[in-house]
Amino acid sequence: MAGIGFELKKLFHRKGLVAMVRAYGYAGVICTGPMLLGILLQFGVLAVSGWWHVPRADQNLLVCMITYTLLASLVLTSFLSMPVTRFLADMLFEHHEETILPSFWGSTTLMLAVGAVLYAVFLLFSGATLMQGLLCLWLFLEMIVNWNAMSYLTAIKDYQGIMWSFVAAVVVAFLSACAMMALGLPQVESLLAAVAFGYGVMMVWDVVLLHRYFPQSSESPWTFLAWLDRFLPLALTGLLNRNAFDDDVEFIQATHDKPLTVMYMDLIGLHEINNHLGHARGDVVLCELADAARAYFGDDNIYRIGGDEFVIISFAHSMAQSARQMGYMRQELLDHGCELSVGMAESDDGEDIPDLVNQAENEMRKDKKRYYASGSGKRQLRTLNKQLEDILVRNKDMESLLQHLNTRYSIAYVVNLRADTQRPVVVPGYVQKMLDKHGGSFHEMLLDYCDKLVAPAYRDGFRMLFDYDYVRDRICREGAIRYAYVRNDGERFLITIFPDTHSVDEVMWVFAKEDTSSEE
Repeated sequence: MAGIGFELKKLFHRKGLVAMVRAYGYAGVICTGPMLLGILLQFGVLAVSGWWHVPRADQNLLVCMITYTLLASLVLTSFLSMPVTRFLADMLFEHHEETILPSFWGSTTLMLAVGAVLYAVFLLFSGATLMQGLLCLWLFLEMIVNWNAMSYLTAIKDYQGIMWSFVAAVVVAFLSACAMMALGLPQVESLLAAVAFGYGVMMVWDVVLLHRYFPQSSESPWTFLAWLDRFLPLALTGLLNRNAFDDDVEFIQATHDKPLTVMYMDLIGLHEINNHLGHARGDVVLCELADAARAYFGDDNIYRIGGDEFVIISFAHSMAQSARQMGYMRQELLDHGCELSVGMAESDDGEDIPDLVNQAENEMRKDKKRYYASGSGKRQLRTLNKQLEDILVRNKDMESLLQHLNTRYSIAYVVNLRADTQRPVVVPGYVQKMLDKHGGSFHEMLLDYCDKLVAPAYRDGFRMLFDYDYVRDRICREGAIRYAYVRNDGERFLITIFPDTHSVDEVMWVFAKEDTSSEE
């Protein structure tokens, strides 16, 4: 949601009541548009029903059909919403916008196929008439497209366009309901069809917005499925989320009057782990932390409230006991290469829980500051760089290597030295433009890259890599080639070249940012 999030942030910075209402209105429609529309349309349906004296039993039936259809579509799409959102964020960060629209149609097609079968079976046993069942199925399929489109629309900045789709849907639903009721058509079916018309307008409008902002391409519509594997470990952490945390804090505040301890934890270096060793390794670290927290604080409430932030609310341990348990837990995680910054606070009577959480968070930030002041952060980065370097040399099998590549800061190609052809693995947009400029020749791209981006003092050494015979000979003798250089912008990079065990002519070229920290 980063793209539209920055735009909304600008609105929230504006002063005045009107600006605040406008900002919250946009945020509400963008984040919960289909659900908000469903609630509003149900109020409208009841209002129109009252005007035309629709029997109460028919009104209740109509509300039930709309509610079941709305919730069923939400439940179905929720299974793919997280991997789709993560895929979308990664593609936007890497400037691979050409993959977005195909993935929308791929994910939508998958959900429509599965949803149509499941909801049709439900409707067969629901007691609805044939016409009512067809209208509910039509509305259900529209809702699937709308829910999925909303995940993609958060990436664009046209919040006004999204808002207008919402307004148009309400107007069309209201006018069509009045028109059909005035014509004397069957009441329940007319009102249900009007709701479907409204959602249909929203669906078409949102799809048009997606086509306006994202390019058509021939990319595979199923690429996003690889992100299911990345999401699954996070789903299995078993920790309570931010919504549960907010609800529990409110409940504890209102009902609890006994001592409790709050622990606020930050998983240090998760961002760097993701960048150096890949999201798969980052997900493993999160699961290890979750397992350790359950092992040492299994009787307490454990929450993951942010990407790398966790909170434990303990009713069973005093602050001294919690500190002792936390010490054991931190040591266990340290043995696995994970480090935490921790803050604690306690209350004798459970009063003012939000303030207690803030105290613990402030203590955590002090602990984190001490960690980086001691130079531990630099040491962690050097360790991660060494792990990445070892992986690059050890894993000559390409499929195994792809799980560990730094997908945010590296360039990676599989290059055929005999044919001067390449297969991209991790390609920033600026490198792809150079490659396109030279008709796909990796050799010519390297020349262009060297002349434009490599600092003059490092160009002679870099140019030695243009000689494919030299590269092949060194790999045969040494197993891998490494060359460190500095770009014109001051960034230090390390090129690692090593062979593919499946082909004598193909080698992997990986350009990775190099850690420049001095030894502590």
